[in-house]
Amino acid sequence: MDRKENIVLMARKHFLRYGYSKTTMEEIAKDCEITKPTLYNYFSGKSELFRTVIDSEQTAFYKILENSVKDLNSPSDKFYVYAEMQIQSLKKFILLGELTRQAFLDFHPDVVKVHNQFRAKEEEYLERWLADGIQRKEFIATDARFAARVFYVTIAALKFDALVIRDNQSRDIIGDDEHITLLSKELRRFVDLFLNGLRRRESNI
Repeated sequence: MDRKENIVLMARKHFLRYGYSKTTMEEIAKDCEITKPTLYNYFSGKSELFRTVIDSEQTAFYKILENSVKDLNSPSDKFYVYAEMQIQSLKKFILLGELTRQAFLDFHPDVVKVHNQFRAKEEEYLERWLADGIQRKEFIATDARFAARVFYVTIAALKFDALVIRDNQSRDIIGDDEHITLLSKELRRFVDLFLNGLRRRESNI
């Protein structure tokens, strides 16, 4: 492992343990056994380092998502896969799960900026699937962009409710299997409701 990879690995550990605001470049440099000026030779600041850590998880997340939906013909099926991926992301892509929590609780500009970039990318997927469903006449005609935003925001709200509000006494929100299981069921129910409102009925054809 080269030095830059080690810096990213150590930074990930710090962001997970202390959150964005309490993580310092000085502590990361110390754990990497390098000087603070050396650390700044690789990254201009904590914001860039945070984006680098998140980008690596985002790239892996999108790759799995795209591979999971590429052979699915029905846009409806893609929404169910997406909901399941939200659960898997909390288990596998731990920092992405923490990012959602921090964006609500921390509101640090750098965290919110990264969260919004991630959100925009996901809404693009959702809008594309909705437009495809409308074109295939699987869904009724609707504003795909607005519907994608509503879907994303509702998913985020259910995650926030299950993992933050209901678990506000627990420090390790990711390790709570009970809340993860509950969230999985609620996401599935929401997708059912959402798609039932979009699917064409014979009377509409």
